[in-house]
Amino acid sequence: MAEGTLMRSAVVDGLLEASVAVSLLRDPRLVAAAMPACEELVVTSAAKERTAFEAACERADAVLVIAPEFDSLLIERVRWAEAGAARLISPGSDSVAIAGDKWKTYQSWLRAGVPTPPTWLAKDFTRADDGERYVCKPRDGAGSQDIDFLESAEKLAERPGAIVQTFCDGLPVSAGVLSDGNQFVLLPPAIQLIDSCNGFQYRGGSWSLSEELKSRAQALARRCAAGLPPFRGYIGVDMILNAKDGGDFAIEINPRLTTSYFGLRQLCRGNLSAAMLSFALGEPIEIEFSSEAYQFKL
Repeated sequence: MAEGTLMRSAVVDGLLEASVAVSLLRDPRLVAAAMPACEELVVTSAAKERTAFEAACERADAVLVIAPEFDSLLIERVRWAEAGAARLISPGSDSVAIAGDKWKTYQSWLRAGVPTPPTWLAKDFTRADDGERYVCKPRDGAGSQDIDFLESAEKLAERPGAIVQTFCDGLPVSAGVLSDGNQFVLLPPAIQLIDSCNGFQYRGGSWSLSEELKSRAQALARRCAAGLPPFRGYIGVDMILNAKDGGDFAIEINPRLTTSYFGLRQLCRGNLSAAMLSFALGEPIEIEFSSEAYQFKL
């Protein structure tokens, strides 16, 4: 919940500062955004959400979809927007269908030669006793949802829809990428503050990488982004740098705004939300970021 609030505030504040009229949907159980200039549409049921969403898409000049991947929440809403011919400024369903499914992402990376840890469908995994450590996670998970070390292959029977990935020890990094459907803008990568002893909980981000590691992270993020169908807007690429063999490995893609966006907005010397909107709409942009170290914690 805290991560969602951070993302909402970071992107909406920037758009409002750029004099963009913003409408957003809100569950009544959540606290209203303290943004008088933002129109909030309160929805009280799934049926009413779709009706309100589709009506908002019809009125909007551009639509940014932010939702978790699990239970098809993200791709379903992207398809609602596409069905109404909305002008999306976030990835479309063809990209979300790949990046929102960790098994499909893995297969696409294998075909493209992107370095990534060996991964299996849970139903096909039989190697829990070979001395390696493995991580079990949902195919459609968001953030650190239901991620943990695999202690026994027998437990996989309880998670038939999961994947198993070889644990890659190293420096966890997230790199954001903007796209206009053709070109990429590579954003400053951040060290992820991860609590691996507590279900890999995300605790924040730190922008303190050396120039060499920044360059390596951005190069890998570009390869991952280039492997998706053309998209507009923002994606986040999670990776491990300096693994035990010295290599860098892509872990997963988030085909939506991520919590790191909050830190990027603080570092941006201009208006990142306005730049993201302009670039997604096909306009050229120039954005600069502070080189000072920055960190936020949840």
